[in-house]
Amino acid sequence: MRAGSRIVNAGSVSGVLTTPFAGAYRATKSALRSRSDALRLKLSPFGIHVILVQPGAIRSSFGDHASEAVDRVLKADSRYAFCKGAIYGRARASQCSATPTAHVARYCYRAVTAVCPRAVVQSGRAVACCPCWHDCRWHGAIDCCADSLA
Repeated sequence: MRAGSRIVNAGSVSGVLTTPFAGAYRATKSALRSRSDALRLKLSPFGIHVILVQPGAIRSSFGDHASEAVDRVLKADSRYAFCKGAIYGRARASQCSATPTAHVARYCYRAVTAVCPRAVVQSGRAVACCPCWHDCRWHGAIDCCADSLA
């Protein structure tokens, strides 16, 4: 790679905040965030830009696929069967007022091709909320939920 080159990683704002029943997905996004930070520090002396795109809620069929997975995996005798409705709700929550994909694509394209690109590009609904939730004692709230399952 040459100076001025760009590496663009497609992450998600989900890498900032973990919620129940989304841990594996969010862990991969968090790992990508960390890898992007490491690459940026390593490659910036060579003039190579590393950009992490973190879209928020984008219109997609993700919730439908997640709901289908719940139907396949969550059995009636599961310890989590009582919260099946909440899991469905969580799976579909991002689609209520999701940002159209074309809007996010245009915004990200302009940001990534800018003369001096930012290290992190966020676009879409809920991108401003996740860091705030994380900072507002989110771990305590998660622990309370976990205690209620015990």
